[in-house]
Amino acid sequence: MLATAATAAIIYLIDQHRVRILKRTQQAQEAFSRQLIESQEAERKRIAAELHDNLGQHLIVIKNWASLALNFTDKTAPVREQLDEISTTAVQALNEVREIIYDLRPHQIETIGLSRTIRSMAEQVAASSGIDFTIECDEVDNLLSPEDEVTFYRMIQEGVSNIVKHSQAERGSVKIRRGAEGIEAKISDNGRGFVPDGQLQPDKRAGFGLTGLYERVRMLGGTHEVKSILGAGTTVVIRIGVAEKEREGVTE
Repeated sequence: MLATAATAAIIYLIDQHRVRILKRTQQAQEAFSRQLIESQEAERKRIAAELHDNLGQHLIVIKNWASLALNFTDKTAPVREQLDEISTTAVQALNEVREIIYDLRPHQIETIGLSRTIRSMAEQVAASSGIDFTIECDEVDNLLSPEDEVTFYRMIQEGVSNIVKHSQAERGSVKIRRGAEGIEAKISDNGRGFVPDGQLQPDKRAGFGLTGLYERVRMLGGTHEVKSILGAGTTVVIRIGVAEKEREGVTE
């Protein structure tokens, strides 16, 4: 009996030690993922600021110089056509820089809120991708901290981007619902789909670049579910819980 009890105790201690190691490993992985994504966000912010303060300002100067020169140039002068081209190209380049800055740093979250920023992003993608997107987004402003709002936005942005880049879909949808337990986001398409465990195509594990999305879900303490069928599309469902005080007044 003593030998049996001792053996059971040893097995229990070994099991507890293994559990502690697994927990520490998981915590280390989560800390690394958060640090990596926060570093990426900081770098995006820095690049966006550099583009705005340097390249953007130079393009504005070029456009203004071209416009000023046009005002002092005879309408029949041969150089006027070149000046028009310089002005038009500068405006196009400036618009492209602004779009890049917007993608790098969703500053609109601070001014128009998370919900409208998500709608705006999805509408822009729909207009430029040729994919017929359906966009439904409840008001989810101020349910998360400012940092987590950016993470949530990136998560939706990455899901939409994956549809455009990989799905070969004709239709896609983004549905974000605010419920009693938190936020549920459903991103789906009718594209080519994939094998979620990656066994059929080992070079495309984690579902065509969904790894970053999953890491952000984990950062927010949420859960995700992936349903995909080859040739029949993909649906990613994400659930993010929010604190009780942040859910106050929310009903299903």
